[in-house]
Amino acid sequence: FRKGYAEFLNCYTDKFIAISYAVANSWINRGIARDKVEVIYNGVSNEKIVSASSIGNGEVMKIVIVGGVCVAKGQLDAVHAIGHLPDNIRKNIIMDIIGWGDRPYIKKIEKAITKYGIEKNVRLLGECKDVETVLCNYDVGLTCSRAEGFGRVTAEYMHAGLGVIVSDTGANIELITPKIGGLVYKYGDSKSLAEQIMNYYNDRDILRDCSVRGKEKAMRYYTKAHNAEEVFVLYGSLSKTVKNKKGL
Repeated sequence: FRKGYAEFLNCYTDKFIAISYAVANSWINRGIARDKVEVIYNGVSNEKIVSASSIGNGEVMKIVIVGGVCVAKGQLDAVHAIGHLPDNIRKNIIMDIIGWGDRPYIKKIEKAITKYGIEKNVRLLGECKDVETVLCNYDVGLTCSRAEGFGRVTAEYMHAGLGVIVSDTGANIELITPKIGGLVYKYGDSKSLAEQIMNYYNDRDILRDCSVRGKEKAMRYYTKAHNAEEVFVLYGSLSKTVKNKKGL
């Protein structure tokens, strides 16, 4: 609400912490000084996340998409993608949509499910209070968002060892390198998403490899401990700078 807010922030701030390069670039484009921005990825609570133990071993491939059910999260694109799958693959696909929802948007999803005749393939489960413990029941996790500043649910999928598929927007492509920890599709293109689902279905070795690599990356970079350590180091460097300026 302040005119010239970027100048105000630059004047009274030593460092800005951005939770991704996508966020950093967004604020730099608004006028925040580039040399004052440090990227420190968010950490997620992974203590309660149960790891999947048999990724891709069953004939049926189970997919989950977690988050608020709204246009920005793209669940409808995921439903269209399931509808685009060939019959011989679709019959062995189950996708659960977990999360609270915008009723008009849910109606559109239900209409699309009926249109494609995929009532047995797509389930709207509503809110789940212990989602960390149920991710292990799936093979694949989807993030179909318009743009994520970080993508906490993507990191949670990775911690659970799921094969991840994300849209090519926001910070998604920072967390997921194609075929190294997950697959990437063109945002808004449900046929592109369907192709990536088929890639996992047809080649379970890719699915399992992405599962292992994704979990390794999440354990290394996307934990609360790692986040806290990087913030602590940054504060320490700022403290030394202040002391040096004061001659202490």
